[in-house]
Amino acid sequence: MQGGVAIKLCYKTECWPLHVPQSLTFAELKDEAAKRIGIPEQHINLLVKGRPRSDADALFMAGVKNGAKITIAETEEYRKLQAAALAAQEAARKPAPQPQRPPEPQLSPEEKAKSQIAGVRGQVDDLAAQVQQVQQELDWARAGKEAGRLAELLTQKLLKLDNIDVAGSAECRQERKNEINRINAMCDHLETFKARAAS
Repeated sequence: MQGGVAIKLCYKTECWPLHVPQSLTFAELKDEAAKRIGIPEQHINLLVKGRPRSDADALFMAGVKNGAKITIAETEEYRKLQAAALAAQEAARKPAPQPQRPPEPQLSPEEKAKSQIAGVRGQVDDLAAQVQQVQQELDWARAGKEAGRLAELLTQKLLKLDNIDVAGSAECRQERKNEINRINAMCDHLETFKARAAS
């Protein structure tokens, strides 16, 4: 009959003093170790003087004596499982990659010019509607003031058209010319209207 022995069961920086019978097997000691560190028994190795011991061995068979230190080590399989779980957590914390938006189609110089002219044309259409309202205004003082404001806005549209590059496209040059002529005609009407309102 084997007597009792005082040992230290150590894991990383922690050690627990235990008094156990020398007939205790390493499998039974693993059960105690699992309770201490919260790792399942199948993922634990017990080392005596740096060497793993078989679960079936009793302490006395490994020469464990009073004051002996038995080290708890994680199995390689357990370390891999922990690393995989950590990687999964990191991946879950990262925001999902945003789908890449397709690149905006590159417009040719002619298409770009047409688009810019169309943009100005839409703005001039809005101003043309306002010019018609001014011409129907019965309050001459208010009409004259509004005509001045609209003439200034139309002049800004002329400057926008001047800045559009239509080189190399006869169609774009003609479109820009038509819009400039339309704006000039409206400006002439507004000047006449302002003069009448001022008289």
